[in-house]
This record gives sequence, structure tokens and C-alpha cells, in this order.
Amino acid sequence: MNLSVSGATRPAPLPLGNNPLPSDAKEPHHDNPYIEDNNNADTYPDNPDNPDNPDNPKGVLVEEPPIRVPPDDAEGPPGPLGDDAGAGMPLFDAHPTLRNIYLRTWAQYAFNHATQDSVQAILESHKLALMANVQYLPQLLVEEIQQMPLTLRLLERRLGMDHSELMRIYPVCPEPTCGKQYTTEQLYQLPKPCCTRNVGEWCPGVLYTERLLANGTIKRSPSKLFPYIPLPAALGCLLSCPTRDGDGGRMQRDSPNNLLTATFTLNADGYQANGGNYTAGGSYTSNGVYIVINNLPYFERNLFENTILAMVLPGPTEPKDYAFDQMMEPLIDNLISLSNGIDLPVHDAETGEIQDQRVYANLLVLVVDWIARIKCTGHVGATAEENHCPYCKLRACLLLTGQGYDHEGYDLCDPHKHLQDKHQWLRAEWHKRNDIRNETGTTFTKLDRLSGFYAFDNAPTDVMHLVDLGLTEAIESKYIYKQGMLQKCFHRQPAIETPEACYNAFITRTIFPHYCSQLPTHAQGLKGRVKANQQRLLRLIMIGSYFEAWRVGNSIPDGDIPCGSKRSKHYKAQKANAKAFCRRRNHVNNLDGGKLDKVPPWHEFMPLQNPCNWFANLLRFCVGTTLLTQHRITQEEVEQGCQLLEQVGTVFTDMNIHLTPSFHTVTHLPDHLYKYGSVYNTSTAQFERANQMLINVNKNGHGGGEIEATMAKGFMCCINELQLIERPTNNNTATTKLLLQGMRDAPEHKVCTMFAFTGMARRHQKALEFSFIPANPLLLTPTSVSTASGTARQTIPKDLGIYKSTVAVLGKEHKFLAVMVQRFVAPAEPPAFPWNHWDHILGIGAWEYQELQPVEAVPATAFTGLFALSNIEMSYGRFWLTFAMITTRPDNLMDGDNMRVDD
Repeated sequence: MNLSVSGATRPAPLPLGNNPLPSDAKEPHHDNPYIEDNNNADTYPDNPDNPDNPDNPKGVLVEEPPIRVPPDDAEGPPGPLGDDAGAGMPLFDAHPTLRNIYLRTWAQYAFNHATQDSVQAILESHKLALMANVQYLPQLLVEEIQQMPLTLRLLERRLGMDHSELMRIYPVCPEPTCGKQYTTEQLYQLPKPCCTRNVGEWCPGVLYTERLLANGTIKRSPSKLFPYIPLPAALGCLLSCPTRDGDGGRMQRDSPNNLLTATFTLNADGYQANGGNYTAGGSYTSNGVYIVINNLPYFERNLFENTILAMVLPGPTEPKDYAFDQMMEPLIDNLISLSNGIDLPVHDAETGEIQDQRVYANLLVLVVDWIARIKCTGHVGATAEENHCPYCKLRACLLLTGQGYDHEGYDLCDPHKHLQDKHQWLRAEWHKRNDIRNETGTTFTKLDRLSGFYAFDNAPTDVMHLVDLGLTEAIESKYIYKQGMLQKCFHRQPAIETPEACYNAFITRTIFPHYCSQLPTHAQGLKGRVKANQQRLLRLIMIGSYFEAWRVGNSIPDGDIPCGSKRSKHYKAQKANAKAFCRRRNHVNNLDGGKLDKVPPWHEFMPLQNPCNWFANLLRFCVGTTLLTQHRITQEEVEQGCQLLEQVGTVFTDMNIHLTPSFHTVTHLPDHLYKYGSVYNTSTAQFERANQMLINVNKNGHGGGEIEATMAKGFMCCINELQLIERPTNNNTATTKLLLQGMRDAPEHKVCTMFAFTGMARRHQKALEFSFIPANPLLLTPTSVSTASGTARQTIPKDLGIYKSTVAVLGKEHKFLAVMVQRFVAPAEPPAFPWNHWDHILGIGAWEYQELQPVEAVPATAFTGLFALSNIEMSYGRFWLTFAMITTRPDNLMDGDNMRVDD
């Protein structure tokens, strides 16, 4: 197999030592700044007498002022900090009072929209206030106060947050169809601001604008740019920091060669950086690109302090095709270099020193949503008739039949054949590429240059987008609500008795834990945009809510819900579903050679409206997804969950439901579970949280690439603080809370401060006074009630209060958790619910309503999870219903059985 054109044989940059990035490794292959890497590229004319050159109207070479192209908008280098310029005085060697002043002041700039002038005023105010009491302060503190930074630039340097030397700024062509990448040096050498890309015709993009400065120089400001943090430099910074447990466990040694090896997970996802009120022309979408080290345990892998922000791709829209490849090129070059081995500074846990060691790393997993997966892997798209699935060769029309959901009958894609198809497209002439793309279903991307990376085979499905935003949203919104499964069951049915009213009532009386900030929406909200967290909670209680909506008495009747009048929105949605179903049936008939002389008309394919059939399939869906989304899962559970989800697709097609491709894609999920373990190893949820932190960074409404540099710097600043504050004092804790609030990463707890107990205790036969005073106690509560909901090891739900308290004994404080619970009471006769056979998988429990056992104390380690609480009234009594959420156990997470992506 000839892979010479993949670029994997390109020479790697020089090894990276203690310096963040060698000067000769900045741009590994930009030899010609003017010529594009294609056969149609032309150079600018060397003849200065060219009359078509607008920069030289007189036909002579014009002497222009010198051009200055700074890497960012910094107003020159910072001045000295004092007599010794602050040498040898890093942030955490400074006095704690000054250290927290610096961090809190910077947080106001980063998250609360403080200007540089405001930062300077705050610092000057602190300095004047401290100097007013100089006679009471130690001499060393006075000397530090005299050297306080008074500008934002000096503050960033004092905090160790000036990353201008580490970050690389790449100008790009602002034309949406181009996006060619340049370096600042190339921008300096260009004779005019026009883009140099020539594919058929010259690109009309304008790369920069010029401004004459007071000193006679001309400043060139790129029209569009993006920041890139070189991966070797960022990895070296991460590896040179001691781990929290001191075992140096960020890397893995490959015995017997004793080599440091690592595998990476890459994520790229878009987000709305600014709203329309702050960006001219509407919303502004940026893309964060993250790298995660898979060698870390799964519970540390996606922490902010262990996440590398590689780059932030500029808006206002997401880059596509050539533009995306151009922006990803520096990262791909560094990944190729790391696969060949680079010397990086690594912290030695035994000696406590930082030494240069050879590190080898490869990209193992691409964790992205469906749209980003198409962009990164070069897939043709999910709407195509052929090659619609990136994992198999199934035609889209076969989603109408059971073949579309029979995993054993799939013709899976071959990684090597798939890579050859990509190179066939790459070698083809421009006018033939589209035909090859339609035939093979793929194109060549920059990620295909990586040795051992096979696009679709290393891009597993993401359960958040596939199950929550894909299957659950389609079922509840598109198929149930819009097609009228919650409308009146008969004419003049009372409004409070309609399925929609019963559904809404069940949602309203369901109580979720307090951390669920985005609660499930009522039925009418399903026609709009519903967040992934809301869909996840809706799926959690789906069985109970639709049983309440469709039941008559104690069971769901076996009869159809009316389709509605022909003018109703529900009937129109059913009609659109039937027509799409009929079109697929025609494709299947043509594929079978026209076995049917005439396909029935569309009105023969109206969707079935029997709630019994619907509820049975919803039960299969909930059980199957619950099995496949566990933290710990066995092979038998994977097989059982796969069979249930295959039945979900088959039954829905028998009910004449025109299914989305997600119902086929979910049948590939078991393959990814076998390869990568739990779905939480390849979830994009943690990267969504990282994107939220970028959104919260103060950008002052800038666009065109400036905000990307600001967001990248802000992210790295936050990471540094989280890494360095390991054993915080109370003052440090207050500062950390401020930073976490700025990043919206700290869960809010309801605090109870009105408790104080006193008593007597005995020790060595001597009476001893003690006091039990809650010191900033935490009372964990769900929404709308005064106690929390948890599940202990006996799997019996409990109503509880958790108090973080302090006991003072002989003048010494002892902190502990006081946990008081009341257990629920199981009914003497279990109620008959249609999910009883599966309740041990779904985690649904029924309990006596408004009955609790006496209060008792349990250890804090006894709890295994949380639950949602609702209630339902049957003819023979009223019961509490508990819906178990994701369970966890307080086991030692460092045991050898914890899962890694590369296990």
C-alpha cells in the first residue's frame, strides 16, 4: 500500500528540550511564502513596471515605510518591575496576600469585563491601601508591595500568564471559500494584501489592513487569524508539572524499552462565542480544538488541568473543507513529529527534578459530534443514498426494512480500502474528485496523514449527540408530539384528562436533584429546541411519563389515537412522514429489481397510532440505552442492549415510522464499546464544559480572530491556577471559588447555617465539654424540597440531609460529615406496572406514598447514587416512584480495574 503522499514521511521538527519550542521548529515546511501547493498556483510578477499593479501606478518601485507585524496586539514589552525586575519571584513565592490580590484582580478582567484601565486602578488602589499601613507590615512584604505590578501586562507576567512566547498566531484568508493559512513572517513579505491562492482563479480575499503609526512604521493587522499552542510545547508544560498524587502517572512507560508513550483523544466542536448584540452581522461561531491524554485514569482524563487547548478556530462561521485543513495543518505536523519521538521536559516523581526524555505519542481517538465527524473524516454526509453511514456500506433506503438494523448483516467498511479511496480522491484531477467522492463516500483530510489513523475506525459515536440529541429528541418531538400521540383520545375529552395534560402533570410533580439546572420541558416545549441535559432527564422518566399520559385506569388501552382533522398540524406531520416512507419504499423496490408492479400510494403508509405498541417500543428503547450507557458494562449486557435497539428500529419501521439515520448508527455502538470501553470514555460532554469556559472569558466584543487569541490565553490562565493551587488556605479557597464562579464550574449548594448543638462526652472517665457547630455546612437538596435524595448500598432510596460540621474538643477542631437519612417504605403488595420485569435495569422503584422510616445516621461512604422522585395514583393506592440516575460507588478509583481508552 503506497502511502507516500500522506505526508507521514515528512521530517519532524528538532527535539524539544527545556525551551518551549525551538526557533527552527516553528514552521516546519513553509519554504515558499507565495506559492500554493497545487499545480495551478502562480507567483506574483517580478517586473516592477507591471501597469496592472495598483500598488505601483507610476511603473517604478515605491519605497514604503518599514512594516511591523506584531504577534498580537500587545503594546510593547512590559517594563521592569523594580530594581531586580522581579527576578526569582514567581507567583506562589509571593506573599499570600499579594498573590490573592493578583488572582482576584485578574479574574475581574478575564470574566467580569473589567478594562485594562480598571485593572490598573484596582492595583493602584490596593497598593495605596497597603502602603498606608506600611509601619505595621513586615519589611519583606513592604519590599514586595513596592514592586507590585500596576498594569495588566505586568500582572500577567507576575502571574506567569504571559503566553505570547508559547502561542503562535497564524493569519488566514478571510474568504469563506478559501481560508489559506500564512505565518506572520509570510504576511510581512507579501507585496500586497491579496491572497496568493490560485485554484482556477485568484482568491479575492484581503489578508490585512495597514495603519501608519506615529513613528513612521506601518502596522499590518490580519483580517482574520487563529491562535495555535504547539502541541509539543503544551505537552512539555503539562508533563513538567508534578501530578497531584506525585506518581508521575501522566505518561506510560513501554517495557522493556522503558520508553515514554502516550495516546491522545482529539475533540473539535463549535460554539457561539458572541451573540448578535456584540458582533456586527449576527452570531459568531468559534471552534475549540482540545487534546486529552488517554494514559490518565478515566476520572482524571478530562479535568480542565489535564486538558490541552490546541487551538481556537475563528468565526464567524465554522471552517469547512480546505479552510479547515489549513488551520489543522500545524497540529497535524506536531502529531507526526510526536509519533516519531520528541525530547520533552518530564517531571521525575522519584527525584523531584525535571529531565528531558524522549516521548512518543499518537492520536488514538477522535471524539466529535456527527457534523464535526463528517468534516474531520471527509465523509460524504448522512443524507446521501449510498455511503450514508461512515461505518458500513448500507444504502439509506434499506432503513425502511429490518436490514437497516441487523448488525450481523452489515457490510462493514475496511480501513485499508477506505484509506486507498481517500488517496484515490487526493491523486485525482479537480474535475473528477466529486465523482470519486460520491462513489467512495469519502475524501482526504489532514488527519489522514497520521500513520495508523483510519478516519471512521478511530471516530466512535458520541452518546450525547446520538442518544440524547438524536434518538430521544426524534422519538419525543418528531414522532410522538408532532404526530399527535398526545392529543385528545376522543371528542370533547376534558382538557385535564388529555394525554398531553397528564404528561405535563407528571413532569411537573417530578423532583430532580438540585444540580439538574435544566429541567425537562413540558410537551409543548418539545416542538422547540431542547438541551441535551433535558433530553437525558426526559429519557430517564420516559416510561413513567408516557404510562401516565396514555393509561386509562391501571393500564394502556389497545386502541388507536385519532389522527386529527386534515387541517391540523398533527395530520400534516403524519402525511409528511407517510410520503417520505413511500419514497423510501420506491427506492427499495427499484433496488430489488421492481418486484412490486406498483408501490401502494402514500396514504397506505400512515403511521400507526396505537399507544400500546408505542409504549412497548419505548420500553425496549429505555432498557437498551440504559444497558449501553452504564459506567461498567459486561459483554452480555452489550449484546442484550444491541438486540433491544435493533428491535426498536425494526418495530418502528413496521409502524410506518420514517426513521432518521441515528436509529441505524446506534446499532454500531456495541462495536465502539468493545474497542473503547464505556461510552463516557468517548463522550463530548466534558469538552462542551471546556467550550463554556472559553465563552465566559472576557472578549470585549472583538471578532475576526482577535477573540480566539484572547480565549486561548484565558483558558491557559485558568489551567495554570488550577494546577498550582493544590493545598489551598482559606484565602486561597476564596480566590479559587471566585475563579470557578467565573468559569461557572462550581456546583451551587444550598447552605444551612441555623444549627448548633452542645453536649457532654466522656473520655478516660472525665467529663469533657464539646460543641457541635456547623462550619459553613452543606445541605444537599433537590429542587422544591428541603431534603436530598440518595441511594445507599442496600439500594433503598432515602430522604437525607448532609452536613459538613466541626466539633471542637479541648480547643482542637475536628471536621466530619453528619449524614441523617430516612428510608422509604416498600409496599406490602408490589403494584402492577408494565415495566416490573425490567425495573432492576431501569432503576425504577415503587414505594408507599408519604411514608418514611425513622431517622438514622449512616456513613457518608454508604451512598451509591441519586434519583428523581415522582408519584402516581392507581386504583388501589398512591405510590412514590424513584428513577435511579447514573450510579457511582465510593470505591478506590485507582484500582487496576478502572478503564482506559487504550485498554
